Amino acid sequence: MYIAAQPAAASTPLVPAVSPLTLLPHATSAAPARPLPVHETNVLSDLCASLRDVVDVASSERGKELLQQYLGGEARGLSEFWEGEWIAE
Repeated sequence: MYIAAQPAAASTPLVPAVSPLTLLPHATSAAPARPLPVHETNVLSDLCASLRDVVDVASSERGKELLQQYLGGEARGLSEFWEGEWIAE
């Protein structure tokens, strides 16, 4: 039985996965002119494991209080950004 050699697969560079949390600096009503500062972005990514978590926190009264506690004045822009958004599941 003869098995033909398979041609070498075309080498395509692997693109590293980009975390959806890289969108966090832009999830504020002040963006793109003034994205969320790096420190606040890092705090938010520590508080929330996903964008879905960010939406949940920014949309609830308890979450808004938590954001105010950790992000100070930046919390308002984050909540305003998500006010008019809705999630398709």
